[in-house]
Amino acid sequence: MAKFNFPLNQNQRLKFFVQAGPFISFLVGAKQLVKTADLKVYLDKAGQQQIPPEAVAAFFGTKLDTAINAKGELHKTNVGVQGAIGLSYNFGPGKLFIEGGGNYGFIDMQKGAEHGKNRIGAATVALGYALSIWER
Repeated sequence: MAKFNFPLNQNQRLKFFVQAGPFISFLVGAKQLVKTADLKVYLDKAGQQQIPPEAVAAFFGTKLDTAINAKGELHKTNVGVQGAIGLSYNFGPGKLFIEGGGNYGFIDMQKGAEHGKNRIGAATVALGYALSIWER
């Protein structure tokens, strides 16, 4: 990751920063939650004639709420880009910082298109205190 700092005052304690770079992610687990309220059953293949939810519930005689292990349907790794902008303030032995940014994955999460095509991505906000491990 590349990070560029721009001092905002004369003593250089307050800095604006920009950072960007690649990332790699690894799938740890995945569950698909199926809720009876979200289940739609159709009479026709085109999905035009929906069977009333009450009739579906009466046929099955119970709620269909369940969690499905979806890990096998998804890619195990992903790569993408991430970036952020923020402010840091030298305080004691470290820096107090606040940043906002995001990330975006280049690989579709699903292995096949039958369940859609989605990519990972997120907007992020971080507040923290960073200590230097290695001083120049």
